[in-house]
Amino acid sequence: MVLFVDNDIVLKLAAWDLWSSLRSAFEPSSVDIGVLATLPHVARKNPSVRDRFGDEVVHRVEQLAADVSSSKYLFFVDQSGVSTEVFSRLLMIEALDVGEALLFSAACAHDDSCRVVTGDKRCVQALHQSADPVARTLAGQILCLEQIVRSFASSGLYEQVRQSVVRSPDVDTTINTIVFSRGLSTPKPTAIEALDSYIRKLRQQTGTLLAPGV
Repeated sequence: MVLFVDNDIVLKLAAWDLWSSLRSAFEPSSVDIGVLATLPHVARKNPSVRDRFGDEVVHRVEQLAADVSSSKYLFFVDQSGVSTEVFSRLLMIEALDVGEALLFSAACAHDDSCRVVTGDKRCVQALHQSADPVARTLAGQILCLEQIVRSFASSGLYEQVRQSVVRSPDVDTTINTIVFSRGLSTPKPTAIEALDSYIRKLRQQTGTLLAPGV
């Protein structure tokens, strides 16, 4: 399996110290992870990223990016590995930025076991509404942040997820306020129910794009 992961997801999982758990969430599958080639620049040069996430998280992401060249499972995604036609067409969809268009294009070049992991719900909604052929190609192949958190929370990582999210409330305000509405006292069934409700609503807005079973 290949996961194509956007910068927003990398930053948030790094902030929660859950990045290393991403691959294990898909075991026993062998998982390779593609991250955008812009990741090192975003982490190092974007002041808003440092202001929002802090020096420690930026350092974690910089280290992750530095490890790509020697990693057996990490790789950078850039325009060299995608269809120019598909990429250019996706860029015409107003709500899609370059990074999401690149990840969607990369996923189109792989088999249907791959997944795009994105924190940008607007772009998923826009792809669904566009009626572009890519929306049919990627049906069931997109994972949102809430689905990843749901996967973590339903496994043995619930306590770590709860602690990380509640102690870093600004990383994702939706998950902090809706899923862990009772802070460190939020019981697992309550968090799971909130995640499931949120994911159901998102499915209504994105057609068949979100991966089933999560």
